[in-house]
Amino acid sequence: MRRNNYKILMLIPVLIILNLSFLIQNSNSQWVQTNIEMTNGVYAGSMLNVGNNIYAGIWNKGVFYTSNNGINWEDITNNTYTSVFTIAGNKNYLFAGDYGSGASAPIYRSSDFGQTWINVGNNIPYPLVSKIFTKGDSVLVSVWEFKENNLFESALYFSTDNGNIWNNSEIYNAVSGFVSAGTNVFAATGYGVYISSDYINWISVNNDLTDTLLTSIASDEHNNILYVGTLSHGVFSSTNNGSNWIPKNTGIASYGINSLRVQGNNIIAGTDHGVYVSSNFGSNWLSVGLSNMSVKSFACNDDYIFASTMYNSIWRRPISEIIGIQNISTEIPKEFMLFQNYPNPFNPATTIKFQIPSEVKSKTSDVKLIVYNILGSEVATLVYEQLAPGNYSINWNASAFPSGVYFYKLTTDGFIETKKMMMIK
Repeated sequence: MRRNNYKILMLIPVLIILNLSFLIQNSNSQWVQTNIEMTNGVYAGSMLNVGNNIYAGIWNKGVFYTSNNGINWEDITNNTYTSVFTIAGNKNYLFAGDYGSGASAPIYRSSDFGQTWINVGNNIPYPLVSKIFTKGDSVLVSVWEFKENNLFESALYFSTDNGNIWNNSEIYNAVSGFVSAGTNVFAATGYGVYISSDYINWISVNNDLTDTLLTSIASDEHNNILYVGTLSHGVFSSTNNGSNWIPKNTGIASYGINSLRVQGNNIIAGTDHGVYVSSNFGSNWLSVGLSNMSVKSFACNDDYIFASTMYNSIWRRPISEIIGIQNISTEIPKEFMLFQNYPNPFNPATTIKFQIPSEVKSKTSDVKLIVYNILGSEVATLVYEQLAPGNYSINWNASAFPSGVYFYKLTTDGFIETKKMMMIK
């Protein structure tokens, strides 16, 4: 039987686009807006990387990609499929989910990196594809259609041959995200988390999950941790395949989580209040900018993290800045301090530590850590954001700079200190 999923309406990007505008504030200064036009009603709800290329599925625009870190974007759907909700890929194909009106679900597949596309939706009788996920040659799609009284029907289909033949799954909740962990696949839905090993049978795994209206999911397979994001109660994690869930919400507890991404030992969250990162498995979260924007999805290549925002373009920032800020101790210091970098002299990377005491006027401080050359010119902004009291460490890789003397300056509430360091290649 199909189920009317009223709760899940809150998870799916709204089809009636609101006419919104956003102010670009100082908190975004460490992020750079990429060169793609985003007018009202246009946003990238889904992104992925293939090598260093970044692909974006953009509602009201199509599928675009960049091979030069967002300096130029190319429309690879040629304005044919413009209502793109989701994109995914494996080693052989790209997939895009659209909103259509025909007898077959608008699931498009490309074998040549988006130069040509074919519809492989066959006779799946749903007009909207809201989520696509690939695992090897298997493809899972969440599909739905509007019904009367603001309700809708949803279903899950899967294919084990890259979309040539589709099978109906035994789950009828619209899915906000999939992840793979070992032989299992997990689905985040408006009724909690489900696990399956065969794509047909799904088991609910929601013990201690106090908010089951889920908006996102991520898997840290190296550390055997699952993370889920909720509509209004932050992040939860599980270390036993969903048998139990623990809130991981310090600094992010009341936020809606639009997207989650694991990057090394860091977990990155896109919220309605910008981007947050945790370097201690979700125990604490730090704001890393775009705080006046709703962040919908992420992609990363070797150099940058890309963040798509609701009606406000796609932004990028060096990934080393995002995952470089580490809260290195649970002890709260009693005084401000900027430590000497180590090693010093260095070639080409060094670590800088600093601490923010509990006596700050508010729960967070505006912190800037900037590197200058011998002439006093700014060469790198290592930190420019709000940080809670604590002990922090950040790495600076100066491989792109010449040998010589540099200065690093910490500026925060009522405290300024500068120290000298030397790079010798």
